Amino acid sequence: MKNNIIEKLDTGISPEMTASISDAIGENEFDVQKGLSAIFPLLMHKTIDCLNSVHLHEDFMRIMERLPFYESMQHLSWEAASNDTSVLNALNEQLSSLLLPESTTGLEMKLARFVGCSSEVIRKIMAVGSAFFFNAIKGHLLMKDDQSLPLKEWLISHSKHSDALVPAGLVNLLSKEELAEYYPLTSRKSDKKKWPWWLLFILLIGLIIFVLRGCFFQPKTTSVWGNLGEYISKTLPDGNTLKFPELGMENKLIGFIESKDNKSVWFSFDRLKFKTNSADLQPESEEQMKNIAEIMKAYPNIQLELGGYTDNTGDNDFNLNLSQKRANSVRQGLINLGANGANLVAHGFGSAYPIVPNDTAENRAKNRRIDIRILK
Repeated sequence: MKNNIIEKLDTGISPEMTASISDAIGENEFDVQKGLSAIFPLLMHKTIDCLNSVHLHEDFMRIMERLPFYESMQHLSWEAASNDTSVLNALNEQLSSLLLPESTTGLEMKLARFVGCSSEVIRKIMAVGSAFFFNAIKGHLLMKDDQSLPLKEWLISHSKHSDALVPAGLVNLLSKEELAEYYPLTSRKSDKKKWPWWLLFILLIGLIIFVLRGCFFQPKTTSVWGNLGEYISKTLPDGNTLKFPELGMENKLIGFIESKDNKSVWFSFDRLKFKTNSADLQPESEEQMKNIAEIMKAYPNIQLELGGYTDNTGDNDFNLNLSQKRANSVRQGLINLGANGANLVAHGFGSAYPIVPNDTAENRAKNRRIDIRILK
């Protein structure tokens, strides 16, 4: 089909744009291009599914009305890749959540294996790919006239010709059942093959080795802060035993409390994650939140201050407001876990007091943080 939306998106991303996206998210250009080529057909079918629902159709169109339109894909690529606190990315995230209301962890892992990168990088590529895709839809809505097809029919007419554009490597990676879920218009025939006995034996041996490794080796934890080391156990004064990475914030905080040092020292949470442009904590933050709540209960006389921070991208007022909301969210979460709210205050500082220059995507991620210090 001439001017198919998927083909236009693929060909519209110039090598210069790919290079700038690659630099912004910290991944090589080939993997960025490969990831985008897999995401566009997925968004196509998910959008059609969304528009088939009367309720979701209204929500989708309402968000599309507020979505800004970019004539220049070069400008759009820079905005989507480098500024995750912008209104553009906030609206794109709302649209993506509407299309993918279920957990996307499994899909991210499959796409990460297909591309050959981490799930964190895939999330960034998905954010950029969503910006491109929804901008193309916005362009269609702005230019359509009385003779134009309604959006759903327009997308369906394109999807009939876009299935062939699903990358072969991704098709081979996903099972037939998963393809039926993520790409409804692809073939649903299944090939049932019996596994050879020797392959089952090898898998059994591998499983035994994996279990034994888990018994004798503690995993190492990594975050944007780097390798946090192996997990250790620490018994608190109230008899409660916690487990956390040896180089993690909990160990530093406990050591400072027990040293009875009167200095004003800030410690950064190293395993907290928020949803983009939101004060809602991701589930993987639960472990560190529980540990800090238990530390507060074990040392009931300490008074703590929480500080929320952002990077320097986006509007200053928006950043200040977001940092305060995130600090408040952590405070309330600790209270919900049993911490004494009277001993806990929260302040948002926006983009002030960066701990590293805001010159790379990794450094900006470090500056988007929650810190804690002992007041008394």
